[in-house]
Order: sequence, then structure tokens, then C-alpha cells
Amino acid sequence: MKIHLGCGKNYREGYTNVDVDESINADFHTDLNEPLPFANNSAEEIVSEHLIEHLTNLEGYINECWRVLKPSGVLKTRCPHFSSPYAWANPDHKRGIAFLMIQHWTKSYPPYNVSLRWRLLDAKLIWKRSEYVGRARPLVKMLEEPINFLINLYPSLAENFLAGYIGGIWELYWEMQPIKDECDHDWMELAYEGRRVMRCNRCCILKEKEG
Repeated sequence: MKIHLGCGKNYREGYTNVDVDESINADFHTDLNEPLPFANNSAEEIVSEHLIEHLTNLEGYINECWRVLKPSGVLKTRCPHFSSPYAWANPDHKRGIAFLMIQHWTKSYPPYNVSLRWRLLDAKLIWKRSEYVGRARPLVKMLEEPINFLINLYPSLAENFLAGYIGGIWELYWEMQPIKDECDHDWMELAYEGRRVMRCNRCCILKEKEG
């Protein structure tokens, strides 16, 4: 199964499309801040475009994607970069997203004791301005390829030092794969889709409550 989360009006054939807005043509309508309506290890791909900046429970969302994906599955995410003015133009956006934020899930930082649960497969910063500069569009279009090459040589440096000089970075795209090892489960009871289930606080998998 392939899942498209926050599909909006971009309904993808061959995917299970999910959106919170019940007026949208989707296969499931659900709040993506809540547990996803899919079984453990059931999806080979989860894709979202310009979704995560709207979420209030980003960590819970990432945990749910980890739970639903198969060990060989891939989470593909595209969102506005925090340095783009358009990241803050929509009052519904809850946060800016940085390349360094991805490392919160894909690298181990001892000061924070974050367990390593994702493997980074690909990540890139995306700079584009040609759609918004009128008569200068041909010139700016020529600059897109070399600027994108430059900012992806050292993404963290681009975020810290270059973004302000190039009018901000437009988007951030990355792919992660879940790391699923044996878990010493720590079960907690919670409500899920109108019933009581058990959820592991460590690996986030769900199982039916016994008894």
C-alpha cells in the first residue's frame, strides 16, 4: 500500500489518499495529528507535500508514519523551508522546518538522548524564484541550477549563512526509512478509532487490548 497524506485537491491514483477536510475527494478523512487509520507495517511508501507545517503534533505524526511503514518502506516529505517568506504567509502554518530538524530523527545527539529510529536516504534544499519575478524570470531561471547545487553541498551552512542573501530557500525535501529492531515493549492503553487498544511508548506499534 502507498499512502498520500494531506492530499488536498491532488488526488493520486495508486495511492490511499487521506485528508482532514471532508469536502476533499479522499479515501479517508481523519485528523493527521491523531493516530493513522492503518495497521502496523502495512505501507511501503508514505508521501506528503506541504502538510507537516500545518500539524500541531509533528512528533506524533512522525511516530505514526514509523509505525505504519514496513521496515523497507520510505517516508517522502516536501515542505516549505523556514527561510522562505511563504513559510510564514499562511496563518495556519504552525512552524518552520529546517534541514537540521531532519537530523533530530536521523542522527543521535547524546545531549538529547534521541533514539535513532530513521535512516536518511535523501535530502535536498530547493531554491526557486523564477515563478515570481516577472520580466527577470529568464535570468533567475538560469540561476536556479547553480544555486541549488551550491546550497546542497553544505546544507547546514546554507541555512545558517546563505539563505538570507538569496531571498530564502523555497522548499525542503527528504526521504527517510524506518529502523525497526526488536523492542522491549512498554505498553500503554489509549483510545483508537472508537475502541481501547495498547500502544508501545518506545516503538509506537498498536495491538488489541486483551480481555
